Amino acid sequence: MLFAVVLLAYLAFRLLGRPGTWQLAADDTTGLVWTEGLIKIGLWVVPCLLVLRVTLRVGYAGVFDALGLGGGAARGYLFGLIATVPMLLVLPLERPLRFDAAAIVGTALLGPVAEEVLFRGFLFRQLYRRAGWIPRRAMLASALAFGVAHLGNVPLRGSESFVPAVGEVGMTAAGGLLFAWVVFRWDSLWPAVGLHSFMNLSWEIFSDDGSRLAQTGATPIGSSLANGARLLSIGVAVYLTLRRTWGVGSTNAASIWAYRGPVPPPRPPGSGGI
Repeated sequence: MLFAVVLLAYLAFRLLGRPGTWQLAADDTTGLVWTEGLIKIGLWVVPCLLVLRVTLRVGYAGVFDALGLGGGAARGYLFGLIATVPMLLVLPLERPLRFDAAAIVGTALLGPVAEEVLFRGFLFRQLYRRAGWIPRRAMLASALAFGVAHLGNVPLRGSESFVPAVGEVGMTAAGGLLFAWVVFRWDSLWPAVGLHSFMNLSWEIFSDDGSRLAQTGATPIGSSLANGARLLSIGVAVYLTLRRTWGVGSTNAASIWAYRGPVPPPRPPGSGGI
């Protein structure tokens, strides 16, 4: 059921968010780039809330807890800001500043919330908390689904697009694995939302559209510097997560291999069952 909901949500987004449909595609010339994030909220977050509301038979407060959204939003965004300081410091050396409020709303606010809810709060957390998957297996499954969902970002035009497509899926899946690990260690979705948001924000405000670089006369140092900043930010995120969560309940280093979620209470004597 979890995979079916994720697949249907993804297909619905590809259908309604494709170029030319309802004029809601990500297009800077229309000023509606933020609507891609809005569509994801409607097609991804809302169904997840409704499905968990019905299947878990709890109120929406319980649904938010199940998704990892029960509290700690400010802490999660602060974690993301601190972790991405290397990117915020290094990217200005390589790329000119580009501020597009609509793009920032879509890619740094709405988009990360929707993606984290669907792939980590709904798919990953429910796989190991409700379906009984061990966390490492649930992490890999959700990361692969997250990577494949970004396959549409690369135009498939014959064999020459195979390597870029594999690279896109692989890099995105690796990011999904990191976000799932952060969610598991913190037992909250907000740190992953914060990290995802500020990573997207860094790339958005220091992006190059080709012409701006020539207009400003800036000289890019090279993509290796940006990638190095990204790796350093990932290292900071891992360090902060380990420092904050080491030995806290079931989220210690060893539990990732065996922990299967909350242990059900024992049956009372004479209740039968296995």
